[in-house]
Amino acid sequence: MRMRYQVLLLAFVRITLHSGSRMIYPFLSAFARGLGVDLAAISLAITVRSAAGLFTPFFSALADRWNHKTGIQLGLAIFVIGNLLVVIWPTYMAFIISLVLASLGSYMVIPTTQAYLGDRVNFHQRGLAIGLNEAGWALGFMLGMPVIAFLIRRFGWLGPFPALVVMGLAMMVLVQRLLPSAETS
Repeated sequence: MRMRYQVLLLAFVRITLHSGSRMIYPFLSAFARGLGVDLAAISLAITVRSAAGLFTPFFSALADRWNHKTGIQLGLAIFVIGNLLVVIWPTYMAFIISLVLASLGSYMVIPTTQAYLGDRVNFHQRGLAIGLNEAGWALGFMLGMPVIAFLIRRFGWLGPFPALVVMGLAMMVLVQRLLPSAETS
C-alpha cells in the first residue's frame, strides 16, 4: 500500500480514537443524566481517565517490543473492549472503566502511530505525515461530535458506544489488511 494511503488510514484511526475520547466534554450532562449521576461524578470519571495517562510510556513501550502494526492493533483492541464494556454493562462503574480502557488504547496507538510514520516516511515528508496524523485530534471533534450528537439524540447516552465499537473494529480490519506486515517493514 502506498505511503499516502497509510497516512490517510492512520489519520482515520486517530479520528476514531479522538471522537471517542473527546465526546465526554460536550455531552457531560447527557452522560450524567443517562447514568443517573451528577456532573461531579462525571468529572471524577474524567479525572480517573486522565490519571490513566500516566501509563502511556508503559503502553507505548509494549508496541516497541513487538512491532508498530501489532501495537496499533492492540491499542485498537483495548479501545474496542473499553467501549464494548459500557454497551454490555451500562453502569457508572463500567463507564469509568470504559473511559480508562478506551484511553489506554489511545495512549498505545498514538505514539506507536507516530513511531510507525517516523520509521517509514522519508525525512523530507515526515513532518507533513505526522502533522496530517495529528489533525485527527481536531477532526475527531469537528467530524465526530456532530455524529455523536446525532447518536445521543437518536439512541440516548449509550448511542455512541456501539458506533465506536464498530468503527474501532473497522479500523482494526483495515490496519490488518492494508498496513504492511512486520516482515515487510
